[in-house]
Amino acid sequence: MSSALTTLYLYRRWAGLTDLGENAQQTAVINAVSNAVSVYCNRDFGITTYREWLDGTGDNWLLLPQWPIATIYGVGSRSIAAITVSHATAKFASVSTSTTGVRLFSVDGTGTETDTELLFTGYKTITLLAAAIVSAGFAATVDSTYGSYPSNIIRPNMVGSVANGDDFDLEICDDFH
Repeated sequence: MSSALTTLYLYRRWAGLTDLGENAQQTAVINAVSNAVSVYCNRDFGITTYREWLDGTGDNWLLLPQWPIATIYGVGSRSIAAITVSHATAKFASVSTSTTGVRLFSVDGTGTETDTELLFTGYKTITLLAAAIVSAGFAATVDSTYGSYPSNIIRPNMVGSVANGDDFDLEICDDFH
């Protein structure tokens, strides 16, 4: 549920209500409408932190999906492979990333599925995350330059096939300002 877009006091004042007996019902209405507006606009209107990767067009301007912006902690202009992932024996295997971790999925020759989620909170560095990927039955090669970097800077919303000799790069920002 998103943050309420008004307070109970302001709602009552606007609606001309003086009866204070229906707090729960009025609060539920405020929260439901606030959530509907947030969903319709596809954004959170409360103060929050966003960690997003946006692909620009090479122009001098980049329209941000969330605003207003109070603080920007960093901007990068390109990405680089921090971990290269593959799977040698699976009939099907994939790797995907989110803002919270890495998901590994594979199907072996007998049709047995394995689905593993590795959260960044459990594997704080790129090297520790790569070791966990290997423990899950996948191969992982770390660019030693970035091994000590925090794992939670891996680019989210990536997905790739890593079976049958294919490999997939988990990227981080290489040019961070």
